[in-house]
Amino acid sequence: MTTSSTLGAYSTAEQALQGADLSGKTVLLTGGNSGIGTETARVLALAGARVILTSRRIGAGQEVADIIQKQGVKGKVVVKQLDLSDLTSVQALAADINATEPRLDLLILNAGVMACPQSYTKQDFEMQIGQFSSRIVVVSSLAHAWAASEGINFNDMHYQKRAYKAGAAYSQSKLANLLFAKHLAKRLAGSHVTAFSLHPGTIMTNLARHLPIARLQWFKRLLYWLTTLLWFIPELKTIQRGAATTVYVATAPGLEAHSGGYFSNCREATPSKNGRNAELASKLWASTEEQLAAVLRKLK
Repeated sequence: MTTSSTLGAYSTAEQALQGADLSGKTVLLTGGNSGIGTETARVLALAGARVILTSRRIGAGQEVADIIQKQGVKGKVVVKQLDLSDLTSVQALAADINATEPRLDLLILNAGVMACPQSYTKQDFEMQIGQFSSRIVVVSSLAHAWAASEGINFNDMHYQKRAYKAGAAYSQSKLANLLFAKHLAKRLAGSHVTAFSLHPGTIMTNLARHLPIARLQWFKRLLYWLTTLLWFIPELKTIQRGAATTVYVATAPGLEAHSGGYFSNCREATPSKNGRNAELASKLWASTEEQLAAVLRKLK
C-alpha cells in the first residue's frame, strides 16, 4: 500500500495532498459550508480541482466559494443547491449533474448532523441516518463503533416506536455510512469506481452544535485553546488536520485495491465488528433500497 509514513494524526489537509495535481478533475462535495468541508473544498481547489460545493442555501455556499476563490487557488469552486433532508432536492441535483457534467472524478459525502434533537427529513427518515477512476469518499466516524450490539435496528431504524436517543441515533447513522461504502465497493468491483469511508478525527465544528456542552461559552474557549495549543493530543484536531484523511483518501494514488476500506489518520484502520459485517451491510443496502423505492413512488 502507498500510505506515506510521513502522514498521520498531525497531518494537515494540504500535507495530505502530497503534491497532487487535480487540474481537470471535477469534485462533488456535500457539506462544504463550514468546518472540515470548507477546508476540504479549499485544499482540493488549491490543487486545481473544479469543486462543486453543495449547500442547502445557495447564498451561504457562495460566501464560502468567494472566500476560497479570493485565496488564489488554481481551481474553481461553484455552488449548487442541495437539501439532503428532502429527496426531491436530491433528485433535482442528480438530474442537474447528469445534464451538465460530462464526468465526476470524486464524490465526497461530507455533510451530516450530530446528536440533534429528534427530527425527520421531509420523507420521514430519522434525520441523522437520512443523510447520507472515480472515487466515492464517505465521511463516517469512530462513533460507528458505539452503535448498539445489533448494529442497525431494522425494526425501528427511524425511532418511531422507541424512545429517541440522540447519541445512539448518531452512532447508528455513522455505522450506516461505513456499511454503505463497504457494500457499494462490493457492488462496484470490477469497475473503474472505488468507494471508501473514514473517521476524520475529533474536531469541534458546527457538527457538534446540538451537544449541550457545546452551547457553553467556557467550553468553546477551552476547546479552542486545546486545539490550537495542545497539539500533542492526537484525537483533538484542528479543522486543517480534520480534513486531512478526507483529502488523502480522495487523492492518494494506489488505493484501488483497498476499495471498501475504512481510514483514520491517513491510514487504513480496522472498523468495529459490525463495521466488518458484510451480511449487515447487504441487509442495510436492501432495506435502504426498499425504503427509498416506497418514497419515490409517492413522489411521482
